Amino acid sequence: MKHLLLACAACLPGAASAEAISYTTADGRVFFYAGAEVDGVLYPEADPADVYTLNPDCTVTHDTLGTGEWHWANGGWVIEYDGAVKLGFPRQEAPMDAPACAM
Repeated sequence: MKHLLLACAACLPGAASAEAISYTTADGRVFFYAGAEVDGVLYPEADPADVYTLNPDCTVTHDTLGTGEWHWANGGWVIEYDGAVKLGFPRQEAPMDAPACAM
């Protein structure tokens, strides 16, 4: 499984050569993040083709949902669309260093 995820992460746009980092949402879903400081991709364990692209300007894009925002605070980080939290990652570090994205 680990090799499959690494191979999948390497094929995703913007993915770095580093191993994907796992994140767990507030409701227990597992996502993986692969990327660099410029941009990165977040994808669910259950469907690696369902990709969210995170950018250091606090935007996030998704094929179906369009453009949203991501923000971090000391208590975790979130992805929002239309002002509502779509995904929350409590008690976890943000996937990239983006001071402008602080809540």
